Amino acid sequence: MKRILLVISLLVAVATVAHAAKPAKKADKSTMEQGVKERIESRDFTIRVRQALPMSGRAIMLTSLYSLKIKGDSVYSYLPYFGRAYSIPYGGGEGLIFENVLTDYQAKPGKRGKMEISFDVRTREDSFRYRVEVYTNGSSYISVTSNNRQEIGFRGEMLLSEQE
Repeated sequence: MKRILLVISLLVAVATVAHAAKPAKKADKSTMEQGVKERIESRDFTIRVRQALPMSGRAIMLTSLYSLKIKGDSVYSYLPYFGRAYSIPYGGGEGLIFENVLTDYQAKPGKRGKMEISFDVRTREDSFRYRVEVYTNGSSYISVTSNNRQEIGFRGEMLLSEQE
């Protein structure tokens, strides 16, 4: 009899703890959504990239720390490039690794709560069009179109803490 009471009391305790944890999870989700929206609107965010998706070939998991950072009217692009280049400087040039001023920045809400961001960047070597999709949980997709290279995509996540 004592064992049955002990088992029942343990089950009630576990159910109470599990039920109490659910609202906290919902609060974390709304906090994350708000953090994503605030970062995009303030033009102050970093996306850490984990996977490259070249137009031809397989997806490439990245082991180094690559990122795309927007700070005001500046873009800090530290992204690898895999794909066909049509016209580039001898030695490969800078590619997608540069710091420059961005133009035509637009951020608008998309389907299912995601934010769609687009902007242009012109470097000494090329002109780039970045399209960024950021979902409510911070996961992101970046597409880079260039005049002199094939398009390439990246998957990653927005950093919401001060780990930047």
